[in-house]
Amino acid sequence: MAPPRREPRPRLSGQSLNLFGALEPQWHHTVRTLYVGAFVLVWLEALGSFLFFLILTRSASPVPTPHLVASVVNHGNVFYVASWQKHLYDLMLTTMFFAIPGIMLTGFILPYVVGFKIFHRPRAAPSLLNTRQERDAINWSRAGGKSASVAISR
Repeated sequence: MAPPRREPRPRLSGQSLNLFGALEPQWHHTVRTLYVGAFVLVWLEALGSFLFFLILTRSASPVPTPHLVASVVNHGNVFYVASWQKHLYDLMLTTMFFAIPGIMLTGFILPYVVGFKIFHRPRAAPSLLNTRQERDAINWSRAGGKSASVAISR
């Protein structure tokens, strides 16, 4: 017997399908894309900052020279670099100082204060469940039961 044919859901204006085929408002997709993009940019900036510091320490001098006049202190060790390198390094540190807590705070505010899920957890389709007992256990847990694992026994 062939499985029943599903009718396509009508889309309303301003709605799109998420990764799991559920309709959601268009602004959810936009916010999710912006947050993931900002997270990746902050991560790349932090990675670049550490890489730049490694490059900076290799080209540094332990004493000031005519070209290496800006001092950088790392855990009590002083070394001298070019002034443009020091400015770029300070800019990267300042960006990390504000961007990392900012992206973490946004990641907390979106799901817990606004109620917006950044990442969805897929629900098991009832047709994919093995037994009626498992379907009943999941329906019981969705209806306000304490735990579905108590009702499932294999």
